[in-house]
Amino acid sequence: MIIGNLGDIVLIATHVDKTRAGKGQHGEWISPDAQKTLQTVKKTMSYIPNLKSNVIVLDSNVPASYGFKQLKCMLSSIKQDNELKQYEQFPVLSRSTFSEILRNQVNLLASDEHIDELLQQLSYMGEVFCIYDHIVISISWLGTELLGELLSANFLQHARVTGVYTAEDFQACFNQCDALGALSLLEDLSLCIRCDLEEEVEYEFPIYNRIETLEGLWDSDDPRYTGKSSHYGGVRLCTPPNTCHLLQSVFVFIQIDLRRATLANFTNNDSDMDLYQWYMGSKLCNVDLESLITLEEGNYAQYIEIKVRGPNNSSQCCFYFLEQILHTIFTSISRVCPGLLLERHILSPEDLRMHSKDPFLYNPHIINSAMLEAESTSDVIFYNSNIGQYESVVQLVMFGDPELANGILWGCGLKVQDLPSAAKLKLCGLLDPPEPHGRDWCLLALRLGLNQEKIAALDSQYSSHTMRLLTVTECSIGALITSLHDLDRLDAVEVVLRSAPLFKLRNDLD
Repeated sequence: MIIGNLGDIVLIATHVDKTRAGKGQHGEWISPDAQKTLQTVKKTMSYIPNLKSNVIVLDSNVPASYGFKQLKCMLSSIKQDNELKQYEQFPVLSRSTFSEILRNQVNLLASDEHIDELLQQLSYMGEVFCIYDHIVISISWLGTELLGELLSANFLQHARVTGVYTAEDFQACFNQCDALGALSLLEDLSLCIRCDLEEEVEYEFPIYNRIETLEGLWDSDDPRYTGKSSHYGGVRLCTPPNTCHLLQSVFVFIQIDLRRATLANFTNNDSDMDLYQWYMGSKLCNVDLESLITLEEGNYAQYIEIKVRGPNNSSQCCFYFLEQILHTIFTSISRVCPGLLLERHILSPEDLRMHSKDPFLYNPHIINSAMLEAESTSDVIFYNSNIGQYESVVQLVMFGDPELANGILWGCGLKVQDLPSAAKLKLCGLLDPPEPHGRDWCLLALRLGLNQEKIAALDSQYSSHTMRLLTVTECSIGALITSLHDLDRLDAVEVVLRSAPLFKLRNDLD
């Protein structure tokens, strides 16, 4: 609360219930001791300015009392009278500016740790919103005047179909505040991304992009990818029932991160990367490798489809190219919607090579189950009814290159800690509640080899038993699936089989 360079000082007596103070006709406490304290402060510290002439007397154990209401009213009045006028139009401060104001006008001795703690408390109270270096000191402005306007139906209707603006163009469309400041904040919010290309600075807003899909983006007659020696592969990312509608909102954030990854490669002098984006679709190319990332709609669901192809002798490049794209997508979704379960379905490479409109799909439940039962994962095969042939794991996952298996640790051999966070939360919801036949987290812990002492240590009323179990156990995902099968908890088995990673790169384990 700032007045010029000086803050108001209010004396508050918080434990009037421990004195013999009486009450006035309005229910307010009357404390002669509090008034004597105020007079003493005035005499001994006469140099203190802006000392309020009234003491607020309250019982801190009764938050609905008159004293608390009086305090809230005073704080609200001071806040309205002493707002930082120079930041009314754009109420956003950098962290360094906030620290400087705080030290100049409130407490010169405030350390960085004090300021961080203050910002955390103010965030919890809903007084500020902090993101990276930005501190928004008016939440209503952020939600209504900035985001409310930029995401309104009227603004979306008149936005550029390409979704690309220069700072000057954006200022002309949105003149309520400084464009550069707003764009910097919007970039931190992942609503746009700055592109420094060919000495011109532009900002890309995928949420405004309404460009239609162009013909020939995935040309079936391209001679580089027509022969049997070319490599195709793909993944379809699906979500559980009643959640697929979330993917449309998430996809624009994926496009932001794809652009960010492309710009990072460009900065590292890898200028062979090229990204073209349209409404709910992106095409990423790296030399002769091509990928298509699209949001598609089936009969009753939405899903994200990623297809990759490359010429002869590019199997390893295709494999790592696809993994980089998937890593970007998983990172985006976990940041924006961390509780969303993702299922990694594998597209038939042979159907992709033939450009089938409805390629055969291998769901993760079937793949993980087969890998769990197989003696050698690389020998696992699956029947494709579209073409009447079998396809192996090597073809489905490794683009036909068995040497890639040396750098892979298959999903069932991974530790349970490698399960996605959303899958762990789902398991907690299934196994934490007591089960009529005792087939809950406790019996699972016994199956996984924990002794009575360790199981007792997991029992806590303040946190999830299952989450604590998954944190301390050293078992593999395969062992977890087997134990859940033994308990006949097929609902939990289904969650693990559908959401567990099919594999992990060995260099990711370091």
